Amino acid sequence: MKPASKQTFAIALFLLLNNLGFSQKGIYSYADTVPLHTQIIDILENTKSGEIYMLGNTTDLNFEHAKPYFARVDKNGKILFTKYFDTEVYSLCSVILLDDVIKIFGTQNYSGFSQYTTSFDSNGESKSNTLTMDITSGLLEDVVNLNDGTSLRLSSRRKGDFFNIRISRLDNKLDYATLNFPIKAGQNEIAGNFCMLKDKSLLILGTSLDDEYQPNESVLHHYTIEGDSLWSITIPDAKRNTSQHIGVDVNNQIYYMYSLVYEDYTTELFVSTVSEKGEFSNQKSISDIIPQGMISLKDGNMLIYGYKYVVSGESALRKAKFVIVDNKNEVVIQDEIKDTDPPDSEMPSYEFVLMPSSSEFLTAFQLSDGRIALAGRVFFPVNATTSGENKRLNKPLLVIMTKDGEFR
Repeated sequence: MKPASKQTFAIALFLLLNNLGFSQKGIYSYADTVPLHTQIIDILENTKSGEIYMLGNTTDLNFEHAKPYFARVDKNGKILFTKYFDTEVYSLCSVILLDDVIKIFGTQNYSGFSQYTTSFDSNGESKSNTLTMDITSGLLEDVVNLNDGTSLRLSSRRKGDFFNIRISRLDNKLDYATLNFPIKAGQNEIAGNFCMLKDKSLLILGTSLDDEYQPNESVLHHYTIEGDSLWSITIPDAKRNTSQHIGVDVNNQIYYMYSLVYEDYTTELFVSTVSEKGEFSNQKSISDIIPQGMISLKDGNMLIYGYKYVVSGESALRKAKFVIVDNKNEVVIQDEIKDTDPPDSEMPSYEFVLMPSSSEFLTAFQLSDGRIALAGRVFFPVNATTSGENKRLNKPLLVIMTKDGEFR
């Protein structure tokens, strides 16, 4: 090969390896000049641009007046664009991509809960702003994009003294309902999350409420996408859990998990396999993680993300943690953000001793190249020279790791 050809080949090989993202992994926290608490609650990938889109919310220094936040990040973890919205929301839950339009979902509370959506392009320019009507009123909990121009939306709705779970199927562009049905429970219930099986049927996870409207028992419903009930069960041994989630892997295997927190801040996570008839089996226990959710990985494993407690003096810090389990619910790998990782490792020693960071993963997504992105928040001193009591802020946290869970 001639020298010029060798040089051309080397450059081409470098660009190929760079685009494949073999070396792009790490921990990224984004402290900016905006004095707001910011956390990421959902992420996805724009496969055309290779960028990661992050949806979050901001609050003031008193953790009030939440508003949407959006950021575009490249595959090296570099922030490319941020947008702070002016509209106040009660909560946010999902972001989807419709061609070149980004759409976010949440809930507003103006004399009652109503679902909030807004659409914009990658530069933050508005494409629509919709507050949906009574057909989708209630607290929006979860969204599944069906990739056919519609999405399913799971909400908790209250009428008088009665709470129920509701499924709505809406057009993604116009936000009109093509289907709307309640989950027929015969008792007060609020929604958790839901997932779709390969036959298009739905598993809906909820919690029943006692006479004082406090969380009581965990319930699981199986419905057709048209709104017909297949079965409903009370989940054994999961009463009054700290958190719970339902998920399905690429092979249509169903997973249910719930966690318990004890008085000394020790925690226990229980993961079970669920049949399509609602039979639970193969329960395994995992210590030191409180889950915020789970996603299916391309290799058939499941990624569980959340945080663990680390007791420091009289307080308990949260440290972002993940666990990958196989189809037998056995742990493949688990890891967490440690004191030796950023941002703690980048703090002056006196800051670390006085104000160690607290963090948690709130969402995750597997990228098209196989890597995994986890996002959430990290609470740490972003400006040590600022006077006053509040020297720490929640700021966006992003971890990009290999499909095997390596991020350092």
